[in-house]
Amino acid sequence: MTALILLPEIIFSPSALARDIQNKEYFILFGVCILICTCGRPRFAASIVSILGFMVLTEIGHYMYFGRMLSPIAVRLMFQEWAEIINTGLSLSPYIFGSFLVIVLCYGVIIAMVFKLQGYLPSLPKIGVPALILLMILPAVLVSLRSDKLFFADRSHYPIPIRAIFAYSIGLESWFLAGKCDAVIHQIPSLKMKQPPARDVIILMGESLSASHMSVLGYERKTTPWLDGQHSNSLVGFKAVSAISAGVSTRGALPLFFNVVNNPVDRIAIAKGATNLFRLAQANGFDATFITSQNENVMQGVDLSGVRVIDVQKWKKIWEKKGDLGLIDMLDRVPASSHRFIVIQFRAPHSPYSAYIKNRPDLHRFTSSDNNSRGAEVDSYDSAVLLVDEVVQGIVEHLKVRENSSYLIMTSDHAELLGDKGRWGHSLLDIDVAHVPLILIAPKSDRHFWKWANANSIYSHYQIAREVAFLLGVTMAEQAGDKNLFLNGASPFGADGYLKWRELNGQAVEVGRAVSECSEMQHVNLKSIY
Repeated sequence: MTALILLPEIIFSPSALARDIQNKEYFILFGVCILICTCGRPRFAASIVSILGFMVLTEIGHYMYFGRMLSPIAVRLMFQEWAEIINTGLSLSPYIFGSFLVIVLCYGVIIAMVFKLQGYLPSLPKIGVPALILLMILPAVLVSLRSDKLFFADRSHYPIPIRAIFAYSIGLESWFLAGKCDAVIHQIPSLKMKQPPARDVIILMGESLSASHMSVLGYERKTTPWLDGQHSNSLVGFKAVSAISAGVSTRGALPLFFNVVNNPVDRIAIAKGATNLFRLAQANGFDATFITSQNENVMQGVDLSGVRVIDVQKWKKIWEKKGDLGLIDMLDRVPASSHRFIVIQFRAPHSPYSAYIKNRPDLHRFTSSDNNSRGAEVDSYDSAVLLVDEVVQGIVEHLKVRENSSYLIMTSDHAELLGDKGRWGHSLLDIDVAHVPLILIAPKSDRHFWKWANANSIYSHYQIAREVAFLLGVTMAEQAGDKNLFLNGASPFGADGYLKWRELNGQAVEVGRAVSECSEMQHVNLKSIY
């Protein structure tokens, strides 16, 4: 039974599988198989085996799409992003079919064994049944909670479902996750704080928003009609350029941006949060609010202590009727103050893109010449960007950003590939996945701000976050290595690799790659890929 459970992943998993499995995990897997065989309830045992088989299928599918195995935080996200996973799974169906057949064969044989051998095995239901129930329920309870332990314990590979179950259950203090990664370059920057004049500092953080699909940045389709018109607005300063995000996934980018961290392997800087933008804002007299149409879990790794969190999805009537436009309504819940720091995160155009415009037939303005499902995806994505443009307009007008006391900075956690060189989605470690917009709306009279805004042709998230800190009245001394800009992979702390880039002739050019590996010896090894 142990061999049959291992077989599908031995066939379909990476070559590093053998050395990644620890001896104790074989014994644990063997022990769980004994529980299944001796629980005395064949139907119950068959249901447990079926659940394990489903776990294997999702795990192998995850590896096929992302190039890595599931981790605890990825399991948690599976339950939150089920619509995206179904959409992705459909595109992977031809590749998953072979693994599906192997899993059905292996686990079908296991279920047959459970029924056939019941008469020859001891029956211990009082021990086996509760133990198996606990084994299956406890992980689900753990990953459903907001736990930064899972975030900081994230690892690249969990090749065996049983191993994953125990890792989720036992948590950070277990023998699986005991190894912590130390930062290799952590340097606490010196901070000078001086409260600025009365102002609103507003961050609009997009989701999967590509600079290459926004007409304000040159896209041929008119996906941002309102933003397009701001170029000729004489009442306020406006600028639209491209930027490079801190990561190619939400969980890999946001902790770096909101903690003003450059190098992705710097765990200590994120864990301590000394440069957390929310914390700095509060320390300097700003009222801090986070408004999201996703949920606060996407900010895992960002300390939100004392921050007003408004989740529009919890206001079901508003969310079901208005979707992202409900963010504008939530602004009424932000109290008036002379100094406000407001972060707003919208949902569109997250995959599946059509989900956010299904009640807005007026936004279906694009028809692709490609009469296939991929062409329809691009159409849906571009239509969802129209909704983003509408949301930005509503937020700007509601907060009266045109007045001299308001600064609005809009970017995105990462971009989205839409058939670029045959690639789709994100989480691929590539500069193309990081090309996000940088939209600036601010008083024309602020010479320092516009000097910064016009200094470069393309900006990194780290550079943007430092300027946000300055608007909050916090000056950060330039750190060693600031000129080396980084793009993190899909997982936090460079576990899936990261790359270094620099600006060359107005373009972001990759100059090197590395991967951070957290070992059981509690240190970080950097392996140069080239």
